[in-house]
Amino acid sequence: MTSNHSLINTINRHRNLIIVAVSLLIIIAVGTFFFVQSSNQNIVNNPVDGSGQSSLSPNDAKNLNPPTSSRVISDLAGIEITRQLKEANGVYNMGFISSLRLKDVGIAIPVKVTPETEMIDRNRLNPIQSKPLEDIIPTPNNPKIKNQLIFEKYNIKTPIQYSSFTDVFGVNDNGSINFRSDPGQTNFKDETPIQKKLREGIVHLAISPLPGEEGNSYIIGHSSNNSSVKSDYNEIFKPIESKSQIGDEFTIFDDQGRELKFRVFETLAVEDNDAESAYKNFGDRRVVTLQASIVSKRNGKTAPYQRWLTRAELVL
Repeated sequence: MTSNHSLINTINRHRNLIIVAVSLLIIIAVGTFFFVQSSNQNIVNNPVDGSGQSSLSPNDAKNLNPPTSSRVISDLAGIEITRQLKEANGVYNMGFISSLRLKDVGIAIPVKVTPETEMIDRNRLNPIQSKPLEDIIPTPNNPKIKNQLIFEKYNIKTPIQYSSFTDVFGVNDNGSINFRSDPGQTNFKDETPIQKKLREGIVHLAISPLPGEEGNSYIIGHSSNNSSVKSDYNEIFKPIESKSQIGDEFTIFDDQGRELKFRVFETLAVEDNDAESAYKNFGDRRVVTLQASIVSKRNGKTAPYQRWLTRAELVL
């Protein structure tokens, strides 16, 4: 009995402490319950697949604005363009062709996808990865210069024109692009669309990524004056023909006014028909190739039998 009375006396002395402890345990239990419920609801709303990526609807993906360091979007039209180019001709594999960037420069998209699936999480869709240039070099406010290449060492300053897919490929009877037709081989009375654009500056080829994007962005320009063509740009690349050097730097102001600095890492001469060397794939490197013509005489005929390539990589 003495022991029981002692226990009761102890409980009475510490009654307030016991009440506080029990109250705290109840509060913790209730808080844990609501936290678990909230977490379960988040999992339902944002299920995660095996890759660790949120399984979002196309509309959800459009509305999200994750940190730019992790943002990777999917471009179904771009994936389809890239795939069809590669399947049509293995050398047309210079990098991912972003349909979003094509729209930026006003180039018609040569393939069709449904609007509902135009942009979704690329990690769940396709292994093709491409970090947007915008995430590395944001678009400036009120840019003063757009669509221009400046190569100060060689006193080159020229507008950049953008070719379309109909400029370089034939068109099927149903209006779709025939990626298997040879560039420039459609019937034109005088000069091809590319030649017409070369009157206005240098020309980016639509079969390659735009400058600054991952891959080999291919730009061509005249270097041998053609007396039959009246243009201020007939010899725009003449200063770099067989003269550009590793370590040279030039700047491209793209269609958004971003200032992109490139440093030359390779120069070489290739035969006019050596498309494999010219259209080399550089993986995820952000490369620009400037092509100039090398005129020479063979078998009594003077013609641009070779191309001078100046390859440069984006300086970050």
